[in-house]
Amino acid sequence: MLAPTGVGSGKLRAAAVTSEGRRAVLVLGANLVFFRRHQEVPLPTLPWPPTTAGLLGNHPFVVVDPFRRFTSSAPTGERPSKRPRILRLSGRRWVTLLDAGEDLASGAGDGEMAQRLASHVIVAPGSGSQIWIADQYRYRLRRLSDTGKILELVEIPEASEAGTVGEASEAMGALRDELEKQGVALEGITVHAVTQSPKLTGALEGPDGRLYLFLPNGGDGRPALDRWDSTLGRLERLPLALDYEGIVSMAATADQLVLAGFPASQGPWAISWDRLAGAAWTVVDGAYLNGAPLSPVTDGPPQPEP
Repeated sequence: MLAPTGVGSGKLRAAAVTSEGRRAVLVLGANLVFFRRHQEVPLPTLPWPPTTAGLLGNHPFVVVDPFRRFTSSAPTGERPSKRPRILRLSGRRWVTLLDAGEDLASGAGDGEMAQRLASHVIVAPGSGSQIWIADQYRYRLRRLSDTGKILELVEIPEASEAGTVGEASEAMGALRDELEKQGVALEGITVHAVTQSPKLTGALEGPDGRLYLFLPNGGDGRPALDRWDSTLGRLERLPLALDYEGIVSMAATADQLVLAGFPASQGPWAISWDRLAGAAWTVVDGAYLNGAPLSPVTDGPPQPEP
C-alpha cells in the first residue's frame, strides 16, 4: 500500500507505475510524490506546480505549469516562454527536458489564452528512455530522447486551426451574462473564451511500438483512434462506434487497449490488440513528418476476416 506523508497529500491528479509495480509517481494536489519499493523517496523542490508526471525508465519526469510561480525559489520577472516545460530527475536535481519556449511561441492564435492552450499536452513514455508528447489543442506529436532532442515531429496543420474571432466574442458575451446572473462581480476579472475543442485526449505506446491516440472527433463527428508507425512513417485512423462525448484517457494491458471516460459515467471500454491489428485502418491525409508532407500510401492494412 502506498501511503504518502502529509507533505505529499492532496487530490490524485495523475499517476504512473512501472510494469513490475516497484516504482510509482503521483501528482497529489500541487505535490509530486515518488515511491520506490513502496517507500516514499524525497524529491528536490519543484519551482513550478506539476500538472502530470510519469516514469522515464526508472526515474520520474514531470510536466509543470509555466504560467504559475510555485515557490520562492522560482525566478521572478521571467516570461513563461523562458521557463521549463518538462523536467526529469537526474540524481538529486531536476534537469530540463523541454523548455516552454517552443510550445508557447507556436500556439494557435495570439495572447495569453492561446499560449495556455499550447501548454496543454499529453505525455506518454516510449521505448527505452524516450518520451512522446501530444498536444491536446492542436495535432502535433513529438518523440524526444532522454536528453530532450526531438527525434520525430508529426503534425496536421489543418487540424490545428483556432476558433474564429466571432466565435470568441459570442462566447465571451454569453459567459459574462451567465456570471452576472450568478451575481459574480466582473471588476478586476479577466475573461477568456476558449472556442477550440481538444483534438487529442489520450496517447500511449502500444506493445507493437506504435503510438495510439484518442480523438474526440475523427472528422465525421465520431470518436476515432489514430496510430503512428515510426518504422513505416505512416499515420492511420480507425473510427470508433463509441457513443460518448468528453475526455477519454487510455491505458494498455498485455492483451487490450483500455479507454476510460471522464467523468466515469460510462465505460471503461476494452479493445484487444489482435482486433486492432486486423481492423480496417485508413491513411490520414495532410500529415507532415519533420516539416515534410508524408507520401501517400496505397497499400492499406490487412482487412479482418468476415
